[in-house]
Amino acid sequence: MSDHALLAPSSAYQWGNCPGSVSMRRRYPDSSGPAAIEGTRVHAIAARALLGGAEWAEGETSEVREGVTMLLDAVRAVRGPHDRLFIETRVDAHGIHRDSCWGTADCILIDNDARTVRVFDLKWGYGMVEAYDNPQGVSYLIGARDTLLHGERGWSYSFTVVQPRVWHRAGRARTWNPTETQLNLAAERLEDAGAEALGNNPRTISGPWCKFCPARHACPAAQDAAAGIVDMISEAVPRELDAAEMGTELSVLVGAAERLQARITGLQAEAMERIRLGNVIPGWGAESTGGRLDWIRPAPEVIALGEAMGVCLAKPAEPITPTQAKAAGLPVAVLASLSERKPGAIKLVPISTADTRRVFGNQGE
Repeated sequence: MSDHALLAPSSAYQWGNCPGSVSMRRRYPDSSGPAAIEGTRVHAIAARALLGGAEWAEGETSEVREGVTMLLDAVRAVRGPHDRLFIETRVDAHGIHRDSCWGTADCILIDNDARTVRVFDLKWGYGMVEAYDNPQGVSYLIGARDTLLHGERGWSYSFTVVQPRVWHRAGRARTWNPTETQLNLAAERLEDAGAEALGNNPRTISGPWCKFCPARHACPAAQDAAAGIVDMISEAVPRELDAAEMGTELSVLVGAAERLQARITGLQAEAMERIRLGNVIPGWGAESTGGRLDWIRPAPEVIALGEAMGVCLAKPAEPITPTQAKAAGLPVAVLASLSERKPGAIKLVPISTADTRRVFGNQGE
């Protein structure tokens, strides 16, 4: 959810890697676009469902129903009969910063008997979010410990990311189970970054996190990184690469493309706003594209007119999704006989450092 703390957990990925982004965001605050508004609406639906509101709003899409159901399933899978449930609850991560690090968690489960804290976060966008070593998850877990457990140590922790719109080899609901030592070390890193962010002359550091920053169009680090990437591309000399070189260059270029795209989208947004205000941007203009053709009369009237003219204008009825059928109570055996999970397209994907550390463990921790 959207938070207004200077060191908000929702932006911890940014300020945890680029302390200077905090002061930059103050100068160029983020505006709520259509995606943010949609995400807020879906979170409100999810909160109502978690609190027991089983009824869907009329006209709600199957995508929203399935996505919210994924969150419900993830919570129900681990919720015990005596767990304390917290929905849309503010938690203050004093262990990261005394005054400026707080946020509103989507869902928290606390099992006093098993001494377990579980945080669930619904991500409605299309960008991949890893659960492992997630800065937002660290902030929420520390906040849950500081606020709801009054700083008591010796508990177990988990952070679950639910992403209905993103395919991931580990599933669309993924969980990180940090040890308390791992959680404390991650919190110390965020504490250091937060102290620098709120101090004098914090550094701006370019990286993949730039694409989420509303100040990327004005950031000197992003500008320098983009210029350096252009220079590198223009000086490239083709030659045959061995496997190690190929893997390295692919990683570098994909990262470079992300930084360039972050810079491009930031400049595009700023240029569009200036043009809208009447300014001239040499070489660029704004034009309106044709929108989608849509009916201007109510659906029943359109369908009735089609029937009168011998043309079927109604969509055929379709069943709910298998996931929704499971939630509605269809027996698993029956569901298995009626449905299958079709394989997706095969594509080249990067193996993140988070994947590597998760598999092989963190050396030195």
